[in-house]
Amino acid sequence: MEVQSVPEETVRQIVRESVDNCLKNEQYRHSEVSKWCSTIIETITRKLAELKLPFKFIVNCLICQKKGSSVNGMHITTGSVWDERQDRSLSHRMENKSMFCICNVFAISVQY
Repeated sequence: MEVQSVPEETVRQIVRESVDNCLKNEQYRHSEVSKWCSTIIETITRKLAELKLPFKFIVNCLICQKKGSSVNGMHITTGSVWDERQDRSLSHRMENKSMFCICNVFAISVQY
């Protein structure tokens, strides 16, 4: 059976456009973060589903406020057990003067 791979550049473009369209003109407002995260995740998952690929997708989104000129530190690690021939993950980072957003997509093949 032929192994189908994730079209990484297509997925990367979907993520980039979804994040940028939601946040490009925004300044950090705590009251909006939940809505922004939901909008980004819903947009990405809808567009990925429209591709009708034999993958399950997991999408997460993190939005953090940047304060002043101080360096904000954050470290995120993800572990998984998967098929290295088919399964993939990718991350996109968007940043402006008041916040940054990190969006991760995991593509898990449903082909056996």
